[in-house]
Amino acid sequence: MEKFKFAIDTKSFFVGITNDTGGGHTATVSTNLKQGVTTKGELEYFLALKNEITIEGNDELINACSSRSKSLVKIIKCLFFREIYINGEKLNCDKEFAVYLKEEINPEAIQYGRIKLHYPLTFSYSDYEHEIDNREVVLAIKKQIGGYAYIVNSFELYFDRARIDIDATIIGEDEIPYSKVFVDQKGVGNKFNKLFSEQSDSYDYEIMAVKRYVNKSITPKEYVEMLPSLEEKATKIAEEYLLSKGHQNINNVLSKYPYSPVDMEYYLNGLKYYIIIKTTATNIDYFFLSKYEWQLICGEPKRCKVLLVKKVCSDDPTLVEFDLEKINSMSREFTGMRVFK
Repeated sequence: MEKFKFAIDTKSFFVGITNDTGGGHTATVSTNLKQGVTTKGELEYFLALKNEITIEGNDELINACSSRSKSLVKIIKCLFFREIYINGEKLNCDKEFAVYLKEEINPEAIQYGRIKLHYPLTFSYSDYEHEIDNREVVLAIKKQIGGYAYIVNSFELYFDRARIDIDATIIGEDEIPYSKVFVDQKGVGNKFNKLFSEQSDSYDYEIMAVKRYVNKSITPKEYVEMLPSLEEKATKIAEEYLLSKGHQNINNVLSKYPYSPVDMEYYLNGLKYYIIIKTTATNIDYFFLSKYEWQLICGEPKRCKVLLVKKVCSDDPTLVEFDLEKINSMSREFTGMRVFK
């Protein structure tokens, strides 16, 4: 086996999120490998990795790994990574990234015997052979994915080289409030508000198209209530379309993080690709793009597309792809502007 993938805890590694909840909501920067009688199979793999920094007799490294521990611990292994990839792309950073395995060894403690993988976002260590700076790495990731807030889903690690492939999902604009990402991430209201703000300016001809298919008078309130179901239908159509193209393991970002400019993502030939889904009840090629969606398309013109689902209320909806070149050939108009001093 050349490599293995390890899914980390959901709230353990995120960057660009502002705490607006008043609580101590920070990244936990660790994931259990052994807890009580439960041991994850990946623990064996971590122990087999050879890209380690010698712990024995290295007081500086031991102190760096255990400085924040509140109980008696043992540092089992510290792993360094010189080759760092983010979403399949080589990271532009001259610093190394490190993770380490820590075991609770106080027999009187409740967590005695627990082993965790730790990856503090501010961890640093240097000697004549290594220049580790996790903070520089996480900031380089943020820069490389366009400056967006992001959450890390997993690490992919190699047995014969000091390489780590980091899978991250864009979750919204930089400094997005914590409550918009985690507390209300699955709220129907959030998804509805996003969709309604996109279609409210075209309400007049959207509502006329809807009426043709439902064969009854639709009030503005009823139209608003329909939007989540239309979004759900468009999302399903888009996913089926991607599957028909042979794409597998599609991540429905919209269902988890409705404020992300990305609606779906998938890997192709080792690189992550991004999908933005738009919908209309009409048969017209038109859609709204937020500032962040437009930035994503321009920043990743070869790896980001818009999928427009037209006639979404009908029994025979259609789907059209738009890349940056095709969008640039279309007419545009401003529907809003933020003014500030």
